[in-house]
Amino acid sequence: MVAFTNHALDHLLESVLKAEITRKIVRLGGRSQSEALQPYMLDKVEKFNASYLQRGINAAYGNMKRAEETFHQTIKEFTTQEMDGLDLLLQMDYPSHYTSLLCPPYDVQEYLGDAYGYDFGKTYRFWLRRRDGRTQSGRHVRPLRTLLETADMWSMNPEEVKNLSQKWEHERTERSKILKMANYDRCREAYQEAVRRLEEFQSTQRLESLRSLDIIGCTTTGAARLLDLLKGLQPKVILVEEAGQVLEAHSLATLVPSVQHLVMIGDPQQLRPTINNYDFATENPYGGQLFKFDQSLMERLAWSGLPMAQLSIQRRMRPEVSSFIRGCLYPGLQDHESVLYYPQVRGIAKNVWFFHHTNKEGGGGEDAVSKCNMFEVEMIKSLVQFFLRQGVYNSPSSIVVLCAYLGQLTKVRDALSDCKLSVVLDERDEDLLLAKGEDQEESPQVTKKQVDISKQVRIRTVDNFQGEEADIIILSLVRNPGPGSGGGI
Repeated sequence: MVAFTNHALDHLLESVLKAEITRKIVRLGGRSQSEALQPYMLDKVEKFNASYLQRGINAAYGNMKRAEETFHQTIKEFTTQEMDGLDLLLQMDYPSHYTSLLCPPYDVQEYLGDAYGYDFGKTYRFWLRRRDGRTQSGRHVRPLRTLLETADMWSMNPEEVKNLSQKWEHERTERSKILKMANYDRCREAYQEAVRRLEEFQSTQRLESLRSLDIIGCTTTGAARLLDLLKGLQPKVILVEEAGQVLEAHSLATLVPSVQHLVMIGDPQQLRPTINNYDFATENPYGGQLFKFDQSLMERLAWSGLPMAQLSIQRRMRPEVSSFIRGCLYPGLQDHESVLYYPQVRGIAKNVWFFHHTNKEGGGGEDAVSKCNMFEVEMIKSLVQFFLRQGVYNSPSSIVVLCAYLGQLTKVRDALSDCKLSVVLDERDEDLLLAKGEDQEESPQVTKKQVDISKQVRIRTVDNFQGEEADIIILSLVRNPGPGSGGGI
């Protein structure tokens, strides 16, 4: 099962559980807000279905950590200034110089003591300092080419020692870089291979855990991210919820080679997919007919003549509401018997009520962020408080405020964020079971509770409310030119 939004996916999977169709489901992704689906999240299912593969995963994880430590140590060594391998360089490329260095004059041998003939580092450092006094400091400095051909290192003056040592230091540095880079590449490849092996074991365990399940749910974004997992599971049926609002590319991405049946649920006559560039939209007079990037796969198939089944009975709206869309979109829409007996809205004379006013809108420009109407904001705040005081619309799913513009949504949110409502409760009404058996002559204790209105009401833009429902909907259309002007909504 694939849905466009996390809310729609949660609602879809909750419906499966509520109808007791199956309990063998899993919800991919970590943005679920449903408490009922927490036991069915991927990590919980994997932990419950841990198998013999866990030993291989632990071993692969250990190998990966060791490779990671070696890799980090290699990086640390690569950035250090200490250079080694000079003795190896001289042995391989300058063997006569190496032999001469380890065979110093007698007085130098006395200074070196036990290190004579064995400690290259100490001997080399002594040669650099030139303490033996055998050199001819006043002699003309021979060119570097002559020094490289001269095996007697102890006859060189300080300037010649400096030139020759710099030459060797440079060669050692370059060779050390090459060797360390090769070691770095080797450690990096070993680490990447260890990570690949770990991911392979984890994917295998995940596949083993999911193969026995009946339903796998994810969003369209999650399906694209977990495409390899879907290919491994080889699903035969893909069900796409809100298919009319899903980009065609996203729908096609879920169609792995094993799919035999695609079920698309949605309405191609309602909101199209959202794209960021209007130049590629269907309604664009220039590029619309060419690109149509905001056309869903469901809409394209519908307009191409592919037969589609349409639900003709609605079970959400009371007849006063459904009559609005029956006249323009769905002339054959019928009301289910259950919607005929909805209770009347508490505290108001009409179940559907339009209010006309001439209070001018605020904000500049034509962008959705700036438009607002403070008169409607204050009226929404009062209406919300009024409905909450009725005592029957107290759950977060009871009241929703829909705004035509983001700017209005921001103003409504700010107005409700600091708004508190005092609810007075009788203690005996608060808990009837505990009150049962108590002395009815006893005077009741009255408690006062502060309710945060912002947590009791949902606020949405019109587009983002598609597919959801509420007991009471307050719609703010925002636009109004003010008194004496035409064209207001």
